[in-house]
This record gives sequence, C-alpha cells and structure tokens, in this order.
Amino acid sequence: MTSRSLTSIVTLQQLIKRFDNDLEPDDAFWSAFALWVQYAFPKNSLSHKSDFQQKIHQFRYVISAQQAYYIRKHYGRANQTDRDALIAYMKEMDDYNAFLDEMGVEDADVYYDYSTGESSRLHNKIALKQTLGQTQIIYPDGKEQVNIKIVMDFHTEFILDSQGHFLNEIDEEGASENGIVNGASFNYANRNDRLHVALDVKPIRPLDPQFRKAIVKPFKAPNRVSSPQKQTMLKSWSDSYFNAKGYYGINHQSRAKAVKKALKQLVKEVTGGKK
Repeated sequence: MTSRSLTSIVTLQQLIKRFDNDLEPDDAFWSAFALWVQYAFPKNSLSHKSDFQQKIHQFRYVISAQQAYYIRKHYGRANQTDRDALIAYMKEMDDYNAFLDEMGVEDADVYYDYSTGESSRLHNKIALKQTLGQTQIIYPDGKEQVNIKIVMDFHTEFILDSQGHFLNEIDEEGASENGIVNGASFNYANRNDRLHVALDVKPIRPLDPQFRKAIVKPFKAPNRVSSPQKQTMLKSWSDSYFNAKGYYGINHQSRAKAVKKALKQLVKEVTGGKK
C-alpha cells in the first residue's frame, strides 16, 4: 500500500466519523437528504462542471462507504464476511417488519425496505483486450466474479462480490480494483427513472474522480441484447448480459442467470426459505 492510498484511507475514516454512529443504511434521513438534492438540482443541473456539483456527486461514494462501515461495525463478527453481516442486518429488518405487522401498523414509511430486484448489470464490468487476433477477458483484480446488488429504499446500494466482500469505490478498509470499477454508490433518485439518469448516471462522466476514470476506462458493462436476432452493429450478442456463451458468461450460464442464482441464495439465507 502506497503512502498516498494510506492517506486516503485515513481521510475517509475521518469523514465517516463525522456521521452519527446510529445512522443506519435504511434510515429515513437518507430519503429526506435525497429529496433535498432533487430540489437543489432540477433537470440535468447536477452534471454541470463546478466544484460544488462535483462534491455533491462524489459524496455518493462517501455515503456508500459509511453504510458499508455501519454494517461491518454493528453486524460484523470475527471470521465472517461482509455478506454475513449484511444478511444479519436484513434478518433484523424482516423481524422488525414482522413485529409491525403483528401490531397492525399500516404506515408503509415506518417499515424497512430492501430489494434484490434492481439489475446488477452495470456492476459486472470486464475488459476485453485484442491480442494477436484473440480476445482476452480481463477481470478487475484478475478474478472472475459474480457481483450482486441489494438496494434499500432504492437510495442505498450494497454490492457484494463472489467472496462476500462489499465493493465500494472508496473503502475505509481499502478499495479493490473490483470495488473501484463495479462498486456501490448512493442514489439521489427514488427509483430507476429519468430522475435517476439525471442525478445518478449522467454526472458520472464529467464529475467522477480522476483516479476512478483512469481505472474504469478499459472496463465495460455487458449490454442488454436479449437474443442473437436483436444484436446491432453497435451492440453484439457476444457482449450480452444474457448470453451464456458470450464474453460475460460464467460457468456455462449467462451473467444475468449467475447473478439471479446468487441473489436467490442470499434471500434464502435471509428468510430461511420463506420467500
């Protein structure tokens, strides 16, 4: 680890300490904070190049780092993974929701909310290198991974790799290449819609930190071509999220199917097979 990366970790740890110790990932504060950002930056104004816009955009990565830290601190155990800690938190969420049901509480705003239904496609980038007429697949950190996404109230994201590690662009334990390329980022939008594109997608290109731009540059996410018949000159079936035999296929199944399988297993461990 270089002195520069060590300094960055120390700085991030200091930033995280500025958050309240009890500010959990599904706290109502995050929805309120996201709403303030929505009001402050209408249309595509968050993508404008300025120091302020850049700080607001990059703060998404700081929030995700804090949320990963919260799970590790409050639910992590010795010899367990981040995945184990997140499962413990999600189980607690289910238990609390069950208690509210028993009490007859009808206000949806007081219930915890998590979902595995949002696509993990953009968090499974790889690089393709042409060498002597052959296509070489390059994985972040040199490891073939299936990265999965769990969201809470849409705003909060957790990305897990195949080994159960949180993936974040910045991490108080030190970010991996996979984390920088495929990591989580807090969403200012409420759902996957035009506002999400305006607040969470478009600002990436002009406002991302330079170190991430440099690392991410060769890596590309799979496309959404659903069959060979629907490929185009710009979008090939071989690069599809749904092609088991394409560049993004893994263990004789498509990346989409591998992600779905991993998420199904996680939910089974959370619910004991009740969902």
